[in-house]
Amino acid sequence: MCFNCFKAFNANSDNGIDALVASIERVYQDNNCMYIEFDNGKALELDFNGGYKKYRGDGIMSNECSIDTEMRLENGHIQLRIEGRTILIERLVAICHDIIQNRMPTSYKGLVANVMDGSGSVLTASKLGIPVNYHPDNIEWCTRQENSVHGSMIIEMEKRTGHVYRYSANDRILRNIFLKHDNVKLRNYCQSNLVKIK
Repeated sequence: MCFNCFKAFNANSDNGIDALVASIERVYQDNNCMYIEFDNGKALELDFNGGYKKYRGDGIMSNECSIDTEMRLENGHIQLRIEGRTILIERLVAICHDIIQNRMPTSYKGLVANVMDGSGSVLTASKLGIPVNYHPDNIEWCTRQENSVHGSMIIEMEKRTGHVYRYSANDRILRNIFLKHDNVKLRNYCQSNLVKIK
């Protein structure tokens, strides 16, 4: 579905996230952040390192937050409050990427944004010793179950391989090797097929 079709279809949606997405007017992306403009004139600058700036309709900054300041967290994930709705930062980045690509589902209900290197949670990123990374290249859509399995594997993968890797929650080959507890095969697969973060 195209972005304009999504807006028309979901303008009065009962689903809060779909209604929020329908209120987005434009999205721009550069190397470090997304710029999001809403149809009421407000805007949001969303840094891929977890910080953000909110702007009023007159262009004046109304709120600024960085990863070093006190943030709203849900199980370690950064939450944003926009127009009375709460959304996780990785979910908003993934949605904005869909808008830029002009490739949208009919609804975001049931879709989960997975941060592939495990840094979606500030707590997990700290345990792994890596910075948070909300760049669209590091985020994918998956099911809640796939996201849960990925989250349970990420720290154990670092213990068993000695490295942090970026990998898809949909990588069934990796999951099968991981479950067989063959650490040599696991390390070889990771070195040959995955992006090493640390």
